[in-house]
Amino acid sequence: MARLEPNSNGIEKSLRLIRADGVGPVTFARLIKHFGSADRALSASVRELAEIDGIGSKTAERIFATRNKFDARAELDLAGKLGVYLVTIDDNRYPAVLRKIYDPPPVLYVKGDLTRNDNLAISIVGARRCSFYGTEQASRLAHFLASAGFTICSGMAR
Repeated sequence: MARLEPNSNGIEKSLRLIRADGVGPVTFARLIKHFGSADRALSASVRELAEIDGIGSKTAERIFATRNKFDARAELDLAGKLGVYLVTIDDNRYPAVLRKIYDPPPVLYVKGDLTRNDNLAISIVGARRCSFYGTEQASRLAHFLASAGFTICSGMAR
């Protein structure tokens, strides 16, 4: 059985921040740039949040009201049971090529190992209400590409 890698430092706070209403990859990056850490962003007042370019008062209120509602510990426990570990964007294990895109995901859920060979990766993006045929073909394609040496990335939206 493969050894499960440790989660990134500060993962619980990063999860709480990224799961707050109104926070996506771009807003997450703005918050970290402005405050320096997820911990500091989580402790910011509505006024401090609203001062950040691109956030505004309504989004600041949503972030403030929901910043502590996500149960990060339960998420990490479930991930561990499933053999998944979480990596934040500032972790040296985070894929360098992915970090360079406009809105990189702040947190990656990883099953298996991240290696330099993972630069040869393909993402599979599906529909929210995929047909049985679509699901079957996506699975078939993922298995084929993985057996050819590609790393398969999925947003796992559902």
